[in-house]
Amino acid sequence: MALNLKQRFTVTFSLLFSVLLGGVLLLIFALFARFRHADFQSRLEDQLGTDVKLFVDINQADSSLVDLVERDAISHLVNEGIYIFDENLKLLYKINRGLPQAIWEESDLVKLKETEKLSARRDKYDIYGMKYVSGGKTYLAIIEAIDFEGNNKLNYLKFLLLGAYLSGVVLVWFLSFYLSKRSLRPVDILRKKIQNYSDPNLKTRLPVSNRKNEIDGIATAFNL
Repeated sequence: MALNLKQRFTVTFSLLFSVLLGGVLLLIFALFARFRHADFQSRLEDQLGTDVKLFVDINQADSSLVDLVERDAISHLVNEGIYIFDENLKLLYKINRGLPQAIWEESDLVKLKETEKLSARRDKYDIYGMKYVSGGKTYLAIIEAIDFEGNNKLNYLKFLLLGAYLSGVVLVWFLSFYLSKRSLRPVDILRKKIQNYSDPNLKTRLPVSNRKNEIDGIATAFNL
């Protein structure tokens, strides 16, 4: 079925606006998700750095002080897991809250040994790893946790942007249809006048407004 001029204008304008709006909202969501990940990775880095220094430098590889600090911390990370290894990948210290098993994989530890830092996200968990050198010895440490607050904000933003997108699309479809109908009303008038133009009505003249637009130019030329 062929679309008339008003329908083509409505569909074209509405589709272009929908694509543009969707792209902008997706960009906003992606930027916020990236910011959330970077911010939480910074928190993990600070937490892990403190625990590694307590375990290696201050408490001489004794886990009691780290356990005390973690237990008395005012703000615990959700489902937090901390693992410290020596350079031979021997586990020296482990603490995990609410985790039946570690989220990180052995490949993460191997990658961390080859690099200085590790940053990853697996399912709803954020993972951060670091290499720490002290007293001529190298230690590898990994922390994993859920950014509960950040993920809730991200989910809220997702539904907020989705609602804004649907509302914007519906509104622009109605507005584009209304504007196209109003803007092309002179065309409808011109078409009806031409349809009524016959031999008995040779003296019929098309109306010409003072706006001097394209429609008025056609009507003026027709009246000559």
